[in-house]
Amino acid sequence: MIGAQDMAFPRLSGTAFWLQVAGGLLLYAAFAAGNAPDAGWFSYAPLSEKPFSPAPARLLAIALLLIGSGIVASAINLIVTIAVSRTPGMTMRRLPLFVWMNLVNSVMIVFALPVLVAS
Repeated sequence: MIGAQDMAFPRLSGTAFWLQVAGGLLLYAAFAAGNAPDAGWFSYAPLSEKPFSPAPARLLAIALLLIGSGIVASAINLIVTIAVSRTPGMTMRRLPLFVWMNLVNSVMIVFALPVLVAS
């Protein structure tokens, strides 16, 4: 839509994809191995403590870290591609609405998701 030949960082794009795939497979492997925590949807403190959730949450935490890292890498790649690799004559004011939505979403991901992944 912006006339770019390829993403700004093709290797980062591939790395982000495989990080998400590895995190997803690890997430499903944690559930298949019976190693998933029983802490509920949000993993609040009372339910995530040892008496209430005897299964360790290490695999789930590593899987979420991999998935979050892949999403942040994809967002950075999209931001740089939209900012730098537009076709000549396409200013930021001429971008299609879908590209603007992707840009705003990527900026929100870059600012919000690292905090959530780190916690």
